[in-house]
Amino acid sequence: MPLSPAGLGHAIARLVCASGAILTLGVSCNLPMPWHVHQVSPAVSGRIVDGDAPVSRGRLVVVVRHRENAGLALRHEEPLGSSGGFSLDPKELSVWGKEFSKHYRLFLHLYSESSKQTLWRAEYSRRAIDGSVELVCDLGRSPALGQACQVVDPTRYAWLVDAGRRDFQRLCASCHGSDGRGEGPAAAALQIAPSDLTQIASANDGRFPRRDLAEWIEGRLTPAAHGSRKMPIWGEQLVEEYARFPEAEDMVGARIDTLITYLETLQAAGS
Repeated sequence: MPLSPAGLGHAIARLVCASGAILTLGVSCNLPMPWHVHQVSPAVSGRIVDGDAPVSRGRLVVVVRHRENAGLALRHEEPLGSSGGFSLDPKELSVWGKEFSKHYRLFLHLYSESSKQTLWRAEYSRRAIDGSVELVCDLGRSPALGQACQVVDPTRYAWLVDAGRRDFQRLCASCHGSDGRGEGPAAAALQIAPSDLTQIASANDGRFPRRDLAEWIEGRLTPAAHGSRKMPIWGEQLVEEYARFPEAEDMVGARIDTLITYLETLQAAGS
């Protein structure tokens, strides 16, 4: 079985000390090794259903990977509870030397006898983790409309909001403006004025329509239902961006969900 990065480092250190090379290196074998233990994921809990029925069969697997260093990763597996409930403790990684980036990706998978489904994916800086995450997971939710799991009250989590803010500034701000009010630098050149995104809830009787927004951003709502579509179909463009990954649709779902989370935080500014 191949050694983990931590195990390999310890093996090298033991070999150096045993060989006597430590004398020429001028280092004491009694000194602590330069390992740093970091919390790299939040606590995650939730319940998995398929429609109204709890999902109690299968294995829940959480994978945490450093965004740039493939060698920094962990995998944890546990069975589902009888009611489909689960509770995952925060995960830690031992990192040798300097950690050049603090960013990680978390994947939550459900394995059954014949299939694997990605339930939730998140990308974040470990320094921004703030509190445990509660999920509501419905296997009937199409990955193209986001992820099978949605965060309960996602606006409580600064790291989710920040991820959505970054995507908004990159994908949307040129037309809708950095504040979402529809006055971006490209707006004057458009035949149809961009929408004021701070008024979404107000235009829907105070309800923030997450599913409708996911369909619109992903590209499933047709112009016949919502007038002429001039906005890019971000679902298609993001799939192309992630084409080299086997989990492309799931990754698009994660991006759409966090973008909608950020849009939800803009509603107070427009009320």
